[in-house]
Amino acid sequence: MKPNKYEAETLLGEQISTPDEAARAGIKIRQAGTEMVVISLGALGAVAVDGHQALWAQPPRLAVGSTVGAGDAMVAVLARAILARAISEGTGLAEALPLAVAAGTWLAARRSGLPNNTSLETLERQVKVIPV
Repeated sequence: MKPNKYEAETLLGEQISTPDEAARAGIKIRQAGTEMVVISLGALGAVAVDGHQALWAQPPRLAVGSTVGAGDAMVAVLARAILARAISEGTGLAEALPLAVAAGTWLAARRSGLPNNTSLETLERQVKVIPV
């Protein structure tokens, strides 16, 4: 499940202001029967919670042109990584999350004019993943 901050707040009836609060929200949502929850937090990145860990992926700071489709890009990359894991057991959440956040960041920032030679892989290397 990949709600954004507003959707998670609405679902739970509580405010989410920090990555720690997003992690707690993700745990509550998981307890309702979802295997993995990734809550997108806009410029703060995303918090992912599965049965083993809670991780905050903090993206690089870039000017944003439009966030339309950024969450969809994140979901597409996560879905691909989850499928790859199911097939080969080679990709886990900690490995998939930076690329997923980079995909959403790249899509949002490209509309504001990314610096030349800024690739998805370049952004992925700039995403910090922090346990929460």
